[in-house]
Amino acid sequence: MLLGSDLHGRSEGIFIGVTTTFVLASVFVTARLFLAFGMTFAIDFGTHKGLGLHEKNIPAAWQAPLLASEYAAIVLYNPALMATKTSILLLYLRFMQYQPKVLYYSTHVILAVVNVSGVVLTFISAFQCQQVQAAYNLAIQNPKCISIETIYLASAPINVATDVAILVLPIPVLTTLPLPVRQKTVLVLTFLLGVFATVVDVARIYYVQLAATSLSDLSSTKLTTSLEFSYNASLALLWSAVEVNVGIMCACITTLRPLLKRLVPKTSSYRNRGSSYWRSALVTGAQATSPDPINHSEIPGWPIAAAENQESQMRVRSSLATVDTEPGARQDIARHHSQQAEHSNMARVATTEVPACLLDVRGTESVKYCALICVILFVIGFTFTILFSVVGEIPVITTQLQAIGISTASYGGVIIGPLFGYPLLRNFGFKVTFITALGITCVGTLMFWPSGALNSYVGFIVANFVVGVASSFIDISAISFLVLCGPPQYLEFRVLFGEAVEALGGMLSQLLAQKVLFVNVNDTRSLIDIQWAYLAIAFFTVLLALVFYYMPIPEATESDLRSRSDTLGIDHPQRNFGKFSVFHTALAIAALSAFCSAGALTCVRIFLSDIISAISLSTHTSLVITNANFQIALTAGYSVGELIFAFLSLIIPPPILLLFGFASSIVFSVLVRNVEWISAGGLETASLVFSLCLSFVVNLIFAIAGRNSGEGVKLVICVLESAAGLGASALPFVIYAINTVGGYSIQFSFCVVIALFAAGTVYPLYDSLLRVARRSTSPLLTTQL
Repeated sequence: MLLGSDLHGRSEGIFIGVTTTFVLASVFVTARLFLAFGMTFAIDFGTHKGLGLHEKNIPAAWQAPLLASEYAAIVLYNPALMATKTSILLLYLRFMQYQPKVLYYSTHVILAVVNVSGVVLTFISAFQCQQVQAAYNLAIQNPKCISIETIYLASAPINVATDVAILVLPIPVLTTLPLPVRQKTVLVLTFLLGVFATVVDVARIYYVQLAATSLSDLSSTKLTTSLEFSYNASLALLWSAVEVNVGIMCACITTLRPLLKRLVPKTSSYRNRGSSYWRSALVTGAQATSPDPINHSEIPGWPIAAAENQESQMRVRSSLATVDTEPGARQDIARHHSQQAEHSNMARVATTEVPACLLDVRGTESVKYCALICVILFVIGFTFTILFSVVGEIPVITTQLQAIGISTASYGGVIIGPLFGYPLLRNFGFKVTFITALGITCVGTLMFWPSGALNSYVGFIVANFVVGVASSFIDISAISFLVLCGPPQYLEFRVLFGEAVEALGGMLSQLLAQKVLFVNVNDTRSLIDIQWAYLAIAFFTVLLALVFYYMPIPEATESDLRSRSDTLGIDHPQRNFGKFSVFHTALAIAALSAFCSAGALTCVRIFLSDIISAISLSTHTSLVITNANFQIALTAGYSVGELIFAFLSLIIPPPILLLFGFASSIVFSVLVRNVEWISAGGLETASLVFSLCLSFVVNLIFAIAGRNSGEGVKLVICVLESAAGLGASALPFVIYAINTVGGYSIQFSFCVVIALFAAGTVYPLYDSLLRVARRSTSPLLTTQL
């Protein structure tokens, strides 16, 4: 028998779990119906009392019931939407527990986000005024209220993100069901009808934004109570009701199967064929009739694991067929062997053979997987840069201090990100970390939308922080992967080449944004139009995450790293001078170097344009290229420089290259600080030339420190990422303080940049001069010493 005697101890728990989710789902199904009815009735009643009319056309007798109906509709919107999404997610939970854990846990996270945000937004909407009655009573004078448009726009990222998540979550499950292609296609397309809920939500946000723009000129501080609100926000209320009702329709998608069978009878011909497949699969393992070409001999426990997996898939099919399945139909066998079923399920996704361990990848396989990561880095570089280009077009940043604050918020996310990214990377691997990063990017991107609509600087700070966290997740995943994937002698080449590709994507994105997309942004309506780019970027990141889910990527678990510690290099007990651990000493010095170099490079990027502009004014010379074009050229120089030094790392020892990079950076900083430039064009030219030598410094520190770090390679990359983020976020304020508080010029304050680059040389000097350190970072010297 497949089942052990301990199964009886689980029966009660399984019964309680299945029955509880069934009862909760039924409760929320009923709740969403009543809440949607209440909201719809309130809006319909309001239309008979002047909703949609201008203030001058609303009789005095209609005013009180009109405001009351508006208030009721506004308050009921969030709980109705929350109940609808919760009922869908509870349905997901009934079959997600037999799927890969990342999907099961993701469903719980989204369920928590939906309910917490729904409760919070409901209370904010209900108590939008300090005196609750002020929201619907014109008699109360000078109330203090939060604009309902502000609440709606602030909740837009959560609504759209959860809509997209609910739409995407079941797709990996549906596509791995062992069904005939046509039947599987119909099932997936049926679920994708849920995209209409997202479309309606986007339309609603658009009309809310138009209402906010129209009401921005009103002098009243209680916009919800204003009768003119009834005209401007009427379409927003319409689309709010449509969104709730369409959401209920989408939640009933799983009951459409009988209707589709009647409308498309040919799909039912697959039923018997599918049933015979299930029977043959459970009895014989279905090696001859498997719908996916998997090498079964490589799956541990075959054919037992396959039979268990197909048993769980059968139960998933029954869950999808109807919402109200019997609570007594429990999935005991699938739950008992969920680990084996999960393994087989993931194997079904990857139809190509994947190496068991990333550390075993060599030759053409290494090139293939590194090329895949480089493509992802290119797309990420392109996406992030165009995202920040959209932000630059919105006139919310008016001072240099605000610009530094935005940059600091982004790098602040880079500081915090590795604290959460490291346990995720260590316990779940590269694929889950990448997908999580893309999901966070989607949320952060959507947060830019209401921030731009409301011209909220604080909103941009929060959004930049969230995107910074996502960026750190991608960095630690990509660099760790490139460090481990392939022969050690090409390690620095892989890291620098990957970062060069990312910079190339950023440069092309800047060029596209400046020359094509945002050339005629000069009024409020055009600003609204370019903010649709946020939605496009968010959807693109979700699509990329979905594609990445199906990509076969080798992993390097902690057990893999420990078992190969003898080939990975460093011996942790080894000590410098008999006292200090080589591993921790090298890590501390590398972190200091990353802190200094990243901070110095960020200062150069932020303040160099100001120095060039000041020289242009003092010398009465014109710029060779505009500031926008100079930034594009600087990014191109960074990309080309990293590419050049990537190839040089194949023939020159990396520590020597790093020392050369720091020396070049010091020379450039001294020239900026001390030379009396006769024209702005001269400094522009020098900056572009030296950008080739500045670009690779930080990434080469990551590569050298990651070499031979043994099982601690992921920890090393995370520590360096946080150190670099700390330097990039804090040190620009030092130069700003010298310039504003001390009264010195920015050109004079470049003495800080010189000192930072000089301090950064400690790591290549340590690596080059100390014999034991060289043994820990050079595979060639390891055999010679």
